[in-house]
Amino acid sequence: MKWTIFQLLILIGLSFSLAPNEILILILSQPDAYHNGLAKNVYDNITHQSSHLNSTNPINVKILHEIVDQPGYWTFLAILPHLEEQRIGPNIKWVVLCEDQSVIDLKLLLDGLEEWNWKQEIFIGYPVHDKEATIIHHFAFFERPQWFSYPLIRSGVAFTSPLINKLTKRVQEEKPSSEFFIDASHELSLFIWHHIRATAENNKLKSRPDVSLRHSTSCQEGEGKIVDEGGGGCAVESPGNTRAATKLSRASGHKLLMAASPYFCRIKRHGCAIYAREPKSTCDRVDIEEIYFAIKTYHKFHGERIPIIEKTWGQYAVHKKFFSDIADDTIPTFTTNVPNTETGHCAKTLSIFKLALKDIDEINVSADTKRLQKPIKWIFLCDDDTLLSVSRVCDILGCFNATEHIYLGERYGYRLHSKDGFNYITGGGGMAISLPTARKIVTSCVCPSISSPDDMIIGICLQRLGIKAIHSPRFHQARPSDYAADILSLDDPVSFHKFWQIDPVRTYSKWFQLADQQRCLHATESNKSFCDINAKQSTNYVKKSKNGDTSRRKTHHIEL
Repeated sequence: MKWTIFQLLILIGLSFSLAPNEILILILSQPDAYHNGLAKNVYDNITHQSSHLNSTNPINVKILHEIVDQPGYWTFLAILPHLEEQRIGPNIKWVVLCEDQSVIDLKLLLDGLEEWNWKQEIFIGYPVHDKEATIIHHFAFFERPQWFSYPLIRSGVAFTSPLINKLTKRVQEEKPSSEFFIDASHELSLFIWHHIRATAENNKLKSRPDVSLRHSTSCQEGEGKIVDEGGGGCAVESPGNTRAATKLSRASGHKLLMAASPYFCRIKRHGCAIYAREPKSTCDRVDIEEIYFAIKTYHKFHGERIPIIEKTWGQYAVHKKFFSDIADDTIPTFTTNVPNTETGHCAKTLSIFKLALKDIDEINVSADTKRLQKPIKWIFLCDDDTLLSVSRVCDILGCFNATEHIYLGERYGYRLHSKDGFNYITGGGGMAISLPTARKIVTSCVCPSISSPDDMIIGICLQRLGIKAIHSPRFHQARPSDYAADILSLDDPVSFHKFWQIDPVRTYSKWFQLADQQRCLHATESNKSFCDINAKQSTNYVKKSKNGDTSRRKTHHIEL
């Protein structure tokens, strides 16, 4: 059979039209009004750009929580089977994951993706590295964690469809090794590294005259930015070619690592296709007197930890109470009438909420009668080794409606790959809870035992009540050193947790003191006088604690 030139051209055109060519962009956000509004803005911006592009690649944009109604939508690994069922089809060429605070230049993104072979199993993005082994990553690569890279999701990460398909199959065959989900980006990269075998063709750029790569078996800081380092070598940026896609990850021991591209950036610069938006709050900050800080403590830590809180952020809190297993009138602490337990503290925490709500109701009645201050609308529950900025707590709470059921902090997940999975806000980084939510907790949540994990019990209880955990990357369950510098640079932190192997006063001074001081400096006259008076009271308490005056115990409690 002979083919005419015209027939051949039709056949070639048909073959191209049948080849995968669609770019699926998934926006990671949350269903609450504040975050959903951010996601809609990103969605509208991308679709607007798409309508003005003369591209052969159809652009499909989706907001993740709108298409996957699962608690684990934010982990990506947990939702891959759901994406396959609903959205991932034969026409998908690339899947791009970004956040509701990502900025995308669509034309540059398409140009950047064209430099890579989409038929291979590849994922590319902006690489983040741990400086030291960290508890939030289960101490992965304990001896040398710096070589392992994982993507900064806000800077975007792109997956080829072959990798998505293989990942989906592996997730269905083998569940994640841990039932806890903490850092979705690191956990995704680690799962790929463990379960996806790289081939000789993986991570190869298409031929381009302006790409200059130089490889070595080990990377030195002076040679350029380290992308990855392992048995298979690494790639570094050539000093004379900043535009080249030189941050190329290679397979380490035939295991797939993330590749880096100059199109994916932490901050805005020339040539960036995706980068993290500069944090600019458009929310009206909450007044300090509208927040009730409930601090969970234990009598053995009264002299060790409470003076640190009083010396740091405690002096800026209008309403704060220390709840302990015993009452100590010299601080004072208020007894929960619950025996201390080594772990969990569930019964103690529920008692704190009951006591706090009773105290708040009395304060609010007095405030309403005297018209001297605004009523309390929020409870901020934290530990006695939580460091935070009172000013930044005020800032972030201004983004939410205190009359709604708000449950805010750093979100962890448990068994998110299963039907009984749920999210919860970790207690160490602090829980910011509206009064309607607090009342739901005391009326509906029950502890299986006094030592059950309080944050997890509250999380599953509220999820069953239809109240979803709202995640903020500004809250931190661990110390500053447990997080990559690139991640901490994105947002002004609200909190950190643990005094272990750090100087907590210096840590507070570095991360929070200036924000709190400026808040007092620009406060109203009534709040300024409070800042002055409370600072003196905190200083006097710290002096007394050094002299051992905190040893006196008295009956000091709130009657339920």
